[in-house]
Parts: sequence; structure tokens; C-alpha cells
Amino acid sequence: MQNNPVMNLVAGADIGGSHITAGLVDIDNRKLIDSSVVRKHIDPAADSDIIIGQWCDAILDCHKTVGITIQQTGIAMPGPFDYVNGISYIKGLHKYENLYGLNVKSMMAKQLQVEPAQISFKNDAQAFMAGELFCGCAAGYSNVVGITLGTGLGSAVYYNNEQREGDLYCMPFREGMAEDYISSRWFVFEYEKLTGNTVKGVKELADRMHTDPHAARLFETFGATLAEVLLLRYKDQNPEIIFIGGNIAHAWDCFIPSAIRYLEERDSTIRLTKAMLGEKAALIGACCG
Repeated sequence: MQNNPVMNLVAGADIGGSHITAGLVDIDNRKLIDSSVVRKHIDPAADSDIIIGQWCDAILDCHKTVGITIQQTGIAMPGPFDYVNGISYIKGLHKYENLYGLNVKSMMAKQLQVEPAQISFKNDAQAFMAGELFCGCAAGYSNVVGITLGTGLGSAVYYNNEQREGDLYCMPFREGMAEDYISSRWFVFEYEKLTGNTVKGVKELADRMHTDPHAARLFETFGATLAEVLLLRYKDQNPEIIFIGGNIAHAWDCFIPSAIRYLEERDSTIRLTKAMLGEKAALIGACCG
């Protein structure tokens, strides 16, 4: 394989709880090379060598799609993780526990036959933010908050040309913390409490939005609660936009009207917008920004 002398391509990878998505990013033209994207299922309970091998296979395969050798690779990684040194401290989360205490960076560098310095890691929420800043809905802004809504509540902040990991999930709120009320498990718990019936997740409730008054009520409550949390946490920062991604954002039209209404009733100037890049954001942001 030969390096492409024209395009400035770097690899990005997004590691989720049971998958890896890897692809090449054209840095100069600020876009993902869609034809290079490779997605592989990962068994998060597998031995460390198997997990590392599958991650590296995905990264190698994305390079093979355009016939170049590995230069730099940025990886979006869930925590707890030492992002500078590449050591995993994930434990008690039912994923990747066999990597605990291992130098993932060195292991991947050896398998990819590159120097450890050619591999970098970034918190997945920060990578999501970096991707949207680089070529998504936050491009051109200087005071931005990004949040991800899913099984948990992720957040990142870009302010005064500095990006930092957010702490919205653990903000004290009502009888617990913000994530207790702004996550998919809240929907599942509250729906069962209201109806005595169980649902798998938010998508199932979104499909029932117009036929099930209980589902509609939950989305109304969720939107207002989301806005309340955002206003409490970010009123002083006064961001230009707060963009929202994650699986719950697929139900945007179900909850965002009540969130906007809550903000308007309190004369807030905070503007909510939907993330543009979807699952591509973290992959792109892992290797840029």
C-alpha cells in the first residue's frame, strides 16, 4: 500500500459498549470518507487480546478501503480511562473489564505496527463535541455545550477556545443527580410506574407517542426536565447553542417542543439544536480538534 500524496487522511475510531466504528477523515476538506467506514461488533466480555485484535482489525480495514498505510489514529473511548497514557480503568460497567489496568495504547501500537505516539485517545463525549465543532452543527461557534442523551447523560463544553469534559451527569438534582432524570432508564422506570407495563426503551415509547397518552406525558415531562437542568447548569455560561445527540435525540420531535416552551416561559436565550453528524461525530472528533 502507498500513502495518498494529495489527501491529508487520518483515521478515527469510535468505541462503543459492543462495537467499533472506524473510518478515514479528510482533514483539509473537513469530511469523513464514507466509503472507508468499517463497523464491527465486539464482545465486551472477551479476553483482552481478542478485543484489541478486533479493534485493530477495524482500523486496518478502513485503511485498506483506500489503499494507504496508517499514519495517525484518534480513538473515542468511554471512561474511566487514562487518555494521555492509554490505560483502561473500566470496571463494574459490564464492558471491557478484561482491559482493566492494561496499556491499551501500547498493545494496539504493537498490533498495528506503529509507534504509540501515532495513537491518541479522547473521551467519547469530548470527541462528539470536537466532531460537531469541526464540521457539524457547532462549526463557527465559540461558546457551545454538547450533550448526549442515551443510557447515560454525556456532556462537553467549548468555551474561550478551550474544550473540556462536562460533568452534567452528576449535577445534584431533586432526589439524586441529573442523569437519574435525563436518561433512557428514567423513561423505562416511569412508564412501568405509570402503567405497570415494561418497555425496552425510548424508541418503543416514541412509536406510541400519538396513541398512548402515558408515553406523550412522559415526553412532555422529559423535555421540561431537560430544559430545567440545562438552565440550572449553563445559565451563567450563556452558550450560543446547546446541541443534542445520542439515541434519545432520535425522538427529537417528541420532547423538544416542551423543552423550548420551558425556556421561552423563563425568557431564556439558550438555543437548542439537534446534532448534525449522528454517530459520525465521535469518530470524526476523535482525530481532529
